[in-house]
Amino acid sequence: MQNQSSDNIQYYKTGGDNHAGPQGTRPQYKTGHSMQYKSASGQIYSIPPPQGVMVTQPSAVAPDTSNYINWMYPAIFVTLFCFWPTGLVAVLYATWARKAMKGGDFAGAASYSRKVKIFVIISLAMGILVIISIILLFVLARSSNYKRY
Repeated sequence: MQNQSSDNIQYYKTGGDNHAGPQGTRPQYKTGHSMQYKSASGQIYSIPPPQGVMVTQPSAVAPDTSNYINWMYPAIFVTLFCFWPTGLVAVLYATWARKAMKGGDFAGAASYSRKVKIFVIISLAMGILVIISIILLFVLARSSNYKRY
């Protein structure tokens, strides 16, 4: 079939009531009728009607929530017991992740969840370093030869 935009194609309906349709408009398919297209050069193209056309709509796909992990409880734990500055940032991101998940923004929730994980790990590592430093200071202070007055 030739390009419809370059040729001035006239549409004709055959079978039943033989009459020419208006130029530039598409006639409706009817059962048992074929379509003929006449180009400006005079060539006639015939297209059979569609047979057994089945139209389906896509099914609803469940959202991928596998990347979202609720890190709120670990964030609260590291805020209270490890290192509170980065722990508060983790709690903030965990709150945003929960709101994004409830709002249906699953990609945003997964992104916030990854950030919470990073801040929880940083807080935990900082807390462990601070605790080890304090223990070492007490041990070194007790073992040194300084006198208390």
